[in-house]
Amino acid sequence: MHCRGYDMILATVLDEEIPLGDHRDRDPLLRREVDRVIHRELATLCLRHQRLTSEPGDQGTAIKAVLAAVA
Repeated sequence: MHCRGYDMILATVLDEEIPLGDHRDRDPLLRREVDRVIHRELATLCLRHQRLTSEPGDQGTAIKAVLAAVA
C-alpha cells in the first residue's frame, strides 16, 4: 500500500450530520461501510495516521500531530 511512504495521513471520519454536497453518494449504508473499511485498513497497514473528526478542537489536535510528525 502506498501509504507506507507518508509521514502522516489525515483520515476524516464520517459525520452524517454534515450536509452532503453535489455529486456525493447518498447511500448511508455504503458511506458507513466505506468509512469503517478505510479506518480498519489504515489501522492495519499504515504506520501512522490521525483520525480527524468534525468535533470542536479536533482540528487543533490534528495540527499538533502533523507538526510532531515533521519535527
